[in-house]
Amino acid sequence: MKFRIAGLLFVLFIGLGSIVFGQTLSQKVLYVGESMTLEEGYEWVRSEETMTDFEGETLKALKAGEVFLYGYNGNATETQVIRITIKNAVSKLLIDESSLKLEPGQEKKLSYRLVASTPGQDIINSTINWQVNKPGIVEIYEDGLIKAIKPGECIITGVTADGHKKDTVTVYVISAYDSVNIEQGENISIALGETVNLTLVRRPGYEVVENAKWNPVSQAFVQVSESGQVTGKMVGATTVYAYDSVSGYKDAIRVQVNSRISGIQLDKTNLVLTEENPEYQFTANLLSRYSDKPIVDKTVSWKTSDSRVATVDEKGLVKAVSNGVVRITATTKDSGYEDVASVEVKLSEAVSSRLNLKNMDFNKMPYGISVGEAYKLDFINVPEGLDLSKLKAFVQYGPSDQVEYRDDGIYFTSMEKGKNKLQIIDDYGNRIEWEFRSSSNLGRVEVDEESMPPLKEGRPGLYIGQTYKVEHILFHSMEEL
Repeated sequence: MKFRIAGLLFVLFIGLGSIVFGQTLSQKVLYVGESMTLEEGYEWVRSEETMTDFEGETLKALKAGEVFLYGYNGNATETQVIRITIKNAVSKLLIDESSLKLEPGQEKKLSYRLVASTPGQDIINSTINWQVNKPGIVEIYEDGLIKAIKPGECIITGVTADGHKKDTVTVYVISAYDSVNIEQGENISIALGETVNLTLVRRPGYEVVENAKWNPVSQAFVQVSESGQVTGKMVGATTVYAYDSVSGYKDAIRVQVNSRISGIQLDKTNLVLTEENPEYQFTANLLSRYSDKPIVDKTVSWKTSDSRVATVDEKGLVKAVSNGVVRITATTKDSGYEDVASVEVKLSEAVSSRLNLKNMDFNKMPYGISVGEAYKLDFINVPEGLDLSKLKAFVQYGPSDQVEYRDDGIYFTSMEKGKNKLQIIDDYGNRIEWEFRSSSNLGRVEVDEESMPPLKEGRPGLYIGQTYKVEHILFHSMEEL
């Protein structure tokens, strides 16, 4: 049997792509791997040469697709055209097991099924090619025999001869064991910020589970990495579970996170402040729970039981305000340990007089003042005998403004035009902000109280939401017009 490109007339037939006189057209369906015998006495030409192969007088289908055969016997009136459709013989490859568990040295032959594309169709080539993604764990032979080499997990893939259909099976190679345990035991204590390594092992044999899965019940107390590193995040306790994905066995460990601090001690538990020594800097000593683990968070907060007697800042500096006794409390941020000191303030009567803004006369607060004019803050009731110099730390004002402490009261001078603000804090922690406008030519407007309707209390004024037409207005110029 010979196959060649025929003469000019035959090539013309191919180019025309239609049946001419004496030409016979037939159709044939083959499956991959199937063969057909061609009629003798013809020279055959294929439209595509990679989809089929010739063995003697036999045409064999190699891969799915469509191909035309043109047969020519030397007589132009007797030409054959065969249209061959090649189909995959297999529609599915099904390996019977989706996963296997083997011990090192154990063997297992895979079983599988090939589903034909057409019911009842014979599958000519049932060869399966086997592949493994991790050859060091198992060996796989041509007939599907698996031999386990060492513990681990791998995937075996089976592929049909035509390369179109495949299926997989996961193989777990494990040692003979009946449980897993966390090597560190059932309970463990770690310090805040400390990191320890946990290990999951198989028993018997103490074989380490390399790909263990770690999962804490609460992530607020500890942080657990994929490799089993546990770090204390917050004081408390939680349970950490470890899973062996190969066997499904699991174990748990209780993790207690402890503070690195066991307590706090102040350098003084009793203190007396006087005029000669009106302030004191406390020192807080943090006690370590561990001799080999330094304290990480040394933050301490401070609190006074009565700021009218003594104040304390964020660094533990206590200042006397007035006579009395207070408790100064130091608290650690880590775990909230506390220590308390008793502070007694003994000042003379003049020094211990207090400024209380609750007694101030708000009606005397002006809305505006003249630039450069010293204005007496007569809305502040200054106690008799109060040393006004003690108030300097409590009055806050603009950088160019001025505050004077005179014998008869506090005077304020605004040096800039526009909207300004003055803030005052009294000995009781009361705070006011006086907002006003400074002008070089400012007048003051007042409403004649006698023209306003009386309230229930008999005083002139307005209720919230009440509207009143002002008929009498008094204007006071602060400069000559």
